[in-house]
Amino acid sequence: MGRYNKYTDSVFNRLKGDYDKFIQMGTEFNSSQELLKLERQYKHGADQLRLPIDTISILEEIIMQMRIVENIRDIRLGIQKDLIFIRCPFYRTDTEGKDIKAYAGTTHVHGTDLNSLYEDDDFMFKAEKKLKDKMYEVIERNIKEYEKYLEAIR
Repeated sequence: MGRYNKYTDSVFNRLKGDYDKFIQMGTEFNSSQELLKLERQYKHGADQLRLPIDTISILEEIIMQMRIVENIRDIRLGIQKDLIFIRCPFYRTDTEGKDIKAYAGTTHVHGTDLNSLYEDDDFMFKAEKKLKDKMYEVIERNIKEYEKYLEAIR
């Protein structure tokens, strides 16, 4: 199990996923007519809440992402082949991983000593800006999606 990160812990996103699992789980059991009736009532009630929950869920994702950008922490540098990447935790429902990374430079230009790069304020400023730019791209997409949900509710 991964580390707990208060910036990527959700409520409605988790609820949305748990609802889907709970509904699907009902198809795995033998069910009496009474149980099937209760399950239909549950699904009907939950389906009526689905759009508002989805709307709050995307808003929650945007809020978590904005909190991360505005309070960026736990930055890690890494090298893959001759490329230097910067990454940090970042919540996204469309990916399995809970981090985001951006290209920060090459080892040919900056070397391979990551400790020196962490201490290089100019390098870290530029790398962090690239990471934030990538985060804002995701946030902008989510804001557009959120606006679509708001239109559907109206």
